[in-house]
Amino acid sequence: MIAAMRLFVFALAVAAQAPSIQEIARDTMANKKRFDRDLTEYTYDFHSIFIDYDAKGRESKRTEVTGETYQSSRRNVNVNLTWNGKPIEKKKIEKARLDVAKSLQADFDRRLKAPKDSWNQGPEYGVNYGSLRMDIFTVLRNCPLRNLRQLDGQYVFDFLPAESPIKGMEFLSSIRGTFWIDEKVRMVTKWVAYVPSGTLLFEQVYAPQPDGSWLGKRLYVNPNAAPELFKNKRSEWIGVFSNHKRFNVGVEQKIESPVQ
Repeated sequence: MIAAMRLFVFALAVAAQAPSIQEIARDTMANKKRFDRDLTEYTYDFHSIFIDYDAKGRESKRTEVTGETYQSSRRNVNVNLTWNGKPIEKKKIEKARLDVAKSLQADFDRRLKAPKDSWNQGPEYGVNYGSLRMDIFTVLRNCPLRNLRQLDGQYVFDFLPAESPIKGMEFLSSIRGTFWIDEKVRMVTKWVAYVPSGTLLFEQVYAPQPDGSWLGKRLYVNPNAAPELFKNKRSEWIGVFSNHKRFNVGVEQKIESPVQ
């Protein structure tokens, strides 16, 4: 009897120490917003594959692009280096980099005019691909979160379809998925979403950088899993991101060498 009571008390103590799923979600959103403030200081290489399908599900077009991308507080701007395996002309690359620098400088100037408090709030970046938008914040805020468990140093839990339509993301009422959260820093390491048929719709993977930042590593977007949810868009996007570096934009609209 005494042993049973001790076991019961121990179980209560462990339960009391375990965070709630709501606490994990709240911390994760706050941490991601904090880390995302630094995204505008990075450039990275990308390798993207876009696949289009016809109405019968057959591949109709494939486009493969590699390059470098830069991000401001308002947008991502790419500089393509190859297109379907063929190098882009050097003059076009130079012009693209000049255009990128002008865009980033304009965004920076606009940010300088914004209230200083807004600088520390952090953006809420999401993935946009045609009529499909996915972002961590909207899903964690609006979808029921269930089935919390711990696995290999991560909190893992599922999200269910949103109980009411979300403007601009009405499809959230039809999909479900899973989050993996690093236990120590409470940052998303991976999250996935599935359409009602069980086909993978979305996967986004993050990885820590040597300087402590958390940045995107892989992205998979598949509206073709359920075209009826995405204005009949029948395509896939596979993106791999690497070689993240900090960079600077000079006031004379010149992209300087990345800071090692």
